[in-house]
Amino acid sequence: MINSLYLKPPFGYDLCIAAMLYGPSYLSLEKSLEYHGLIPEGVAVYTSVTTRRPVVFKTPVGEYSYRHVKPTLFWGYRKLEIASGEVFIALPEKAVLDIFYLNGVNVNTDYLEELRLQNLENFNLNKLMAFAEKFESPGVKKAADKLAGYIQNRKNREKYL
Repeated sequence: MINSLYLKPPFGYDLCIAAMLYGPSYLSLEKSLEYHGLIPEGVAVYTSVTTRRPVVFKTPVGEYSYRHVKPTLFWGYRKLEIASGEVFIALPEKAVLDIFYLNGVNVNTDYLEELRLQNLENFNLNKLMAFAEKFESPGVKKAADKLAGYIQNRKNREKYL
């Protein structure tokens, strides 16, 4: 008999594995941005946010990393119903703020260019700023302001091309 854990799952199972391995959690950071089509590349690590202790699971299917946030920051995600089960995934605006918060990023134009953000018409700046306020962190608010300015400049440039 073949152990199914060693088979590469069809699309969706990998997301469900992230939800089942360690909960409560929701997929976030770069993996959420990939899912929402906001970055062009695939992300190897399935990073989730949890209120529990941080942990990493390395499996034949992939690497699943869980980052800790305090309970007051465990929000900003939605439930996806997929054939293999249900998954909780960060909204795009929350995923970016989770990156800034958890990675302590110094947000500047160079960093934002490195993110290679795309499909920005799907990114809600009002939601971004409202979410940033909920973090109650001056650093996250400042990073959100820089990101909003960057996105607005990109949208203005694209209008004239």
